[in-house]
Amino acid sequence: MHSPDDDDIVCIGWTNHLRTSWWNDEEFRWMHDGFIRSKDEKYFHASFKEWITLSYGRCAQATNHAKLFINSVCQVNNIKIIQFNALDNIPTQYKFPNYHQGDQNMQDVLRKETINLEKNFLALGGHPNEAGHKHYAKMLHCWAEVKKIL
Repeated sequence: MHSPDDDDIVCIGWTNHLRTSWWNDEEFRWMHDGFIRSKDEKYFHASFKEWITLSYGRCAQATNHAKLFINSVCQVNNIKIIQFNALDNIPTQYKFPNYHQGDQNMQDVLRKETINLEKNFLALGGHPNEAGHKHYAKMLHCWAEVKKIL
């Protein structure tokens, strides 16, 4: 078993707990929940719609449990961890000292940085482009140094 050394760090960008993918045997490809919300009803699956409708609270709770579990495992094993919300619709019930930007999220931070620095950090749909990933990684690194996580 690998024991953590001073250079190991876990970095988690929490995404929406309802983002789901599954294998479609008929199409021989991965399907994503965004497909069923599109205008193309060909990919609509009633059971998945029902799952989204009825499981929101349960999925949010499972995400919060995952956050607690991961933080506990890292703390017990002396593994450095930093984490952040990637999107604006992620429940943040627990406040950890290793949580970058608190209730803010990467998507909103990069929107503000795009305006402030007059550089494009987001691709279509609000996902960070390569410049956005690099910029946010630098922000995380600086923050982790100031917090003495690194």
